[in-house]
Amino acid sequence: MQILFNLDPTNHINFRLKIAQKKLNKKTYKNVGY
Repeated sequence: MQILFNLDPTNHINFRLKIAQKKLNKKTYKNVGY
């Protein structure tokens, strides 16, 4: 996987975005009360 990221930087950025999105979702759920 690491080699893929090194070859394709956009892949790495998308991966980071997905992680950030998950963290955001968790925060939102806590605020809403799920």
